[in-house]
Amino acid sequence: MGDAPKRALAFRLWIKDIVEGTFKKADSPYSPSEFTLQDGQSVPRVQLCGIVVHNAADTNDSHLTMDDSTGVLTIRAFDMPSHVHTIMTGTPVLVIGRPRQVATITYIMAEIIKPLHDIKWLDVWKKSLPREATHPADAILALIRSNDHESGADVEHLTRTIPNSDNIIADLLLKGRIFEVSPGRVKVLE
Repeated sequence: MGDAPKRALAFRLWIKDIVEGTFKKADSPYSPSEFTLQDGQSVPRVQLCGIVVHNAADTNDSHLTMDDSTGVLTIRAFDMPSHVHTIMTGTPVLVIGRPRQVATITYIMAEIIKPLHDIKWLDVWKKSLPREATHPADAILALIRSNDHESGADVEHLTRTIPNSDNIIADLLLKGRIFEVSPGRVKVLE
């Protein structure tokens, strides 16, 4: 028996992260667009948790609308599972699927739509994710602090650790958030 193909990891995200992400057009018109977060990280699959605010699963335009307090997003499926038709507005749900975009409409093509029978799972979910996505500049500042052993952090090491960070480092220098102690070494202005 052959090995089954592995599924891509489903990233746990806020709806806001998806709404603010970008889609890169695919080479083929039959291939889906590649979804990336604001920091440039490619995300093939996502996990979301929120409250159903609208259920149109039994209409011609079959979909759910969910809200996680950071945004609202449509959830679609090729063949909407029968249990989804009974999900009431106000029900917490877990959704796993792929971000998609048609024209300017962003949605999730669901693989799993699971009602959560205890609303306390939403609290667990919210506590397990940072409220705001980490801004790349914050990650660079944290890396500078952790690598600064009194003589500053090595810029070359920073750019190897966080790809495409040259412009962010230059912007942090320009704004005075960091300063150059010696050529190629920077410190955070505390």
